[in-house]
Amino acid sequence: MSRLSAFALMLSLCCWAQAQESPSAPETSEEAVAAQAPAPTPARRVPIRGPVTVTADHAEWAQGGAMVYTGRVKLSSTDLELRGARLELRQFEDRQFEAKVSGAPAQLAHRGVQAQGKRGDPVQARANSLHYDAREGMVQLRGDAFMKRGSDEISGENIRYDVVRRRIQASGSDQGQVRITILPPAPASEVNDDP
Repeated sequence: MSRLSAFALMLSLCCWAQAQESPSAPETSEEAVAAQAPAPTPARRVPIRGPVTVTADHAEWAQGGAMVYTGRVKLSSTDLELRGARLELRQFEDRQFEAKVSGAPAQLAHRGVQAQGKRGDPVQARANSLHYDAREGMVQLRGDAFMKRGSDEISGENIRYDVVRRRIQASGSDQGQVRITILPPAPASEVNDDP
């Protein structure tokens, strides 16, 4: 087993052990609000397919059970990939997790998954930072946000992506607007033409 694999296993075990202990008092007001928030309803939860793997140049187990990864960070599962320069990861008892990614830029790739019997278009996104909460199935992109679903594009200061419903909401900054580009499907005559 490589040193990186052994280290990743050790960090995973530490997270598990921390989750088994009684919760400590939140360190910041943001954590206090999150700790008081009601648990997401089970119907909203997004099943994570396959194992979640994190790779990075450096890793640290921070106080309060958060794992902090820095340098060429990549979190991946079967359907989802997050990349950036820094990742703060918290895992909860029900194997769900919360990931805060920052970078130049922070990036998301969500493969097209089955939704109501149809295959969805893949989603690519980038922003100064992103926050993904698997318990709610929501991604918040902040700062110079850009998202592409299939061939359609949207940009704005902030974008909210509902992974469960594959719904996108965007807002501009005080000085800017949201920009959306929708490409219509090619006419049938162009699709069927052979060169």
